[in-house]
Amino acid sequence: MSVKEEIIKVRDNVWEIPSSYKSQMRVPGRLYLDDNSFENLDEGSIEQVANVACLPGIQKYSIGLPDIHFGYGFTIGGVGATSTRNGVISPGGVGFDINCGVKMIRTNLTQDDIKPQIKELTETLFKNIPSGVGSKGKFHLKENQVDDVLKYGAEWAVDQDFGWDDDLKFLEEKLRENTNGMGIPHVDGEFLKNLLFLIPDKEEQKFISNFLDDRIEKIDDILKDIN
Repeated sequence: MSVKEEIIKVRDNVWEIPSSYKSQMRVPGRLYLDDNSFENLDEGSIEQVANVACLPGIQKYSIGLPDIHFGYGFTIGGVGATSTRNGVISPGGVGFDINCGVKMIRTNLTQDDIKPQIKELTETLFKNIPSGVGSKGKFHLKENQVDDVLKYGAEWAVDQDFGWDDDLKFLEEKLRENTNGMGIPHVDGEFLKNLLFLIPDKEEQKFISNFLDDRIEKIDDILKDIN
């Protein structure tokens, strides 16, 4: 029997994995998805939401947000709040990509500009921008450089031509750190590793508007449950 047959539709955009699904579950699971997204959701992600519901000290629900997909222990887009008294801290919940950041660069290229070369453009982007587990960047940080990275943060990256002076105006605390050692592999092996999105200019405004409207609606659903 499919796990989806166990799931209850609470209301529009809200689905519940009952705590009876697994004997170890301490709380139900909640998924915030429209009908189409639920139908296309892989069962592995559902199992991960149920597994998170088994964590010691978990509060109220194990949650799968609208961007849910299979992850490391937790789903990507998974949330689990645990008690400070008897709960746990899960690396999968905190995020293995905790050092990641987001940068958006707008070009003046239109859909008509890139469509004839879309294959070549895609291949070039993937060749030059590492992505995915196990990929490696072209830049390798030397061990004696890590102190400069920690001391100067984003200013160091701009000095190395990995950004522009204007970038520094929009970075909180200029991404300086007070720790040492453990961050080296993230700056080294994962430097410039990205999830990449291209939005043609022609559809840009409509896409972003629909995306935000959908997310706001689902955030409202989540707040109704946790308040």
